[in-house]
Amino acid sequence: KILPEVVGDGTRSIETLVWAHARYRCQAGMFAARLASEWRRVPSEGERVVLSSMGNHAQGCMFVDAPELITPELERAVVEIAAAFPGGLDVGRFDLRFADEVELCGGRGFGVVEVNGVTSEPTNMYDPGRSPLFAWRLLSRQWSIAYRLGSARRAEGRRPMRVAAAFRLVLGHLRARPRTPGSSDR
Repeated sequence: KILPEVVGDGTRSIETLVWAHARYRCQAGMFAARLASEWRRVPSEGERVVLSSMGNHAQGCMFVDAPELITPELERAVVEIAAAFPGGLDVGRFDLRFADEVELCGGRGFGVVEVNGVTSEPTNMYDPGRSPLFAWRLLSRQWSIAYRLGSARRAEGRRPMRVAAAFRLVLGHLRARPRTPGSSDR
């Protein structure tokens, strides 16, 4: 995840820098509201101005694919975390924060900031340097794995959750979750 930021040139305002950016101009209204007191300020040359600290598309975050960071050591560390879930975790996407790529690749020095389940999309599919075919392949692979896992569970005699029970579970979650600054129901 690359959080949105502009870099000052000493002459243009934050507003002008946002409008000059091909991606950020799409969210200029949101950034203007968030940075209202600074919107017309001219940052000094080289000054970085963070537009949002929220790591999602609606807040201007960009997602990139970085397969070179996946190492056997990192995979082992993530598998250990997944195994610690009650009953284990078969399918999930972990959002990690880290300060040092070498430490991350060694399976150390990272924190899990979010765990997403089988219905979450692989966010690296949104990498602007990747093709739509890349995204479709990722989704196809994910759903193929989920289907095979579900089929194996049925063969073991497990029954799928009924739609009404799943609906109640989602509603209960939505009602109980805390509201945080920057969260959205969109």
